[in-house]
Amino acid sequence: MTEEISIIEHRPASSILPMLEDLYRRQPETRWRTPFELMCLLWSLGYADGLLPEEEIAGAAAVLRALETQPSRAV
Repeated sequence: MTEEISIIEHRPASSILPMLEDLYRRQPETRWRTPFELMCLLWSLGYADGLLPEEEIAGAAAVLRALETQPSRAV
């Protein structure tokens, strides 16, 4: 019998926000990537030890887009 190994790292969207903010600051062209592409980027660039759930990344990206439209905060 083999042991099941999970490659998905479970984190809440609130912990993904700082990762995405840093990624967007360092590489602005990544702002328009899909959640799947961001998942791969966050893992391959060392922001996360495993793949993060696409739904959580999509939620964090939506929050950052909403914050960008507010005049009092620029990401």
